[in-house]
Amino acid sequence: MLASACDHGLYSTDEHFDRHARQARQSTQPVMFAYQHDDPMMYQQDQPAAEKAALWRSFYAERFPMIGAELATAGPMVAEGVDLLPDSIASVAASARAVWLLPTRSFWEPRHFSREYVEAEYTADAAERGWAYYAAMIDHHHERCTVLGQYVIEVDGSVTAEQIATTLTTHFGL
Repeated sequence: MLASACDHGLYSTDEHFDRHARQARQSTQPVMFAYQHDDPMMYQQDQPAAEKAALWRSFYAERFPMIGAELATAGPMVAEGVDLLPDSIASVAASARAVWLLPTRSFWEPRHFSREYVEAEYTADAAERGWAYYAAMIDHHHERCTVLGQYVIEVDGSVTAEQIATTLTTHFGL
C-alpha cells in the first residue's frame, strides 16, 4: 500500500530470501552459507534472543550486497524486510531517504502468526522467543537509526496505512 501511495515499486526481501541464500559462498558469506547447509548454529532454539539477533544481523549484512545490487537497478522503490539494516542502507542512501516502520508487539504479533511460514503449532514459549528475537532486532534498529539520523515511525495500529503514506509523502517531498 505504501509503495503504491508513493507511486514506487515494492521490494520485499522475503521474496528473494531463498534465492539469495542459495547464492551464498563459504568464502564471502560464511553465515549465509552455514544457514543454507543446515549448520546447527543457525537453528538453536534455546539461544538467547540477543545472540540470535546478532547472528542474523551478520547474515543480513552478508546478504545486503545482493539486495543492494537489485535495488540499484530497480528505480524508485519501497523496500521492506527485517533483512534491511540501518547501517547497510546508510552505506547506499542518504539518511533522509530512509524511513523505518518499526512495529510494536501488539501490532507485530497477529501479523507474524498469520504468515504462512509460521507453524500452526507454535507454542506460547516459542511465541515468546520469537518476539524476544524481533524485539532485539527492533531495539537495534531504533538505536542505529538514532545514531545515523534515520527517521523512525513506530507502528502500533493507531495510525492508518493511509496516514503513514501521507507522512512519508510529506517527508520525502513527493
